[in-house]
Amino acid sequence: MDIVEAAIRKFSPLLRAVGGNESYQGSLRARLRALPQLLLENGLTSTILFYAAKAEVENLKKALMVYEGRPLTGMTKEQAGYALALSAVLKFLQDDLGLPLPSGERFSAESFLEFLNGELAPRRREVMLRLLPFTVELKRLAEASLKEAGGV
Repeated sequence: MDIVEAAIRKFSPLLRAVGGNESYQGSLRARLRALPQLLLENGLTSTILFYAAKAEVENLKKALMVYEGRPLTGMTKEQAGYALALSAVLKFLQDDLGLPLPSGERFSAESFLEFLNGELAPRRREVMLRLLPFTVELKRLAEASLKEAGGV
């Protein structure tokens, strides 16, 4: 699948989830704009863990549910930005690269770490080569579609 198509498929539910909420839009835009550079500077695992810590696991579960059409509720704008941005990355890893994510009740901080150190570890280089262009496309979509923080 084309990387642009994959980015659009992963971005569209995020756009619906933030809707007209400008503070959520601004936070998501900022997190998606920072993502490619953070991956380059800090690496895959550190960046994913940083976003997960900022989002918190329960909020990340909620953000992943937007791909099933559920509304986004019960989190701060900062948590929403990190959770939604990371959910796009995780859905890409799962749907487009075939990496099995823990789900449902099995999704916890521990199972997430196991995923990073288990399933993801042997494919880290391949994942980075595919993930970087994907995050650049997400950044472009965010810049074109979402309002900046502060409504600019």
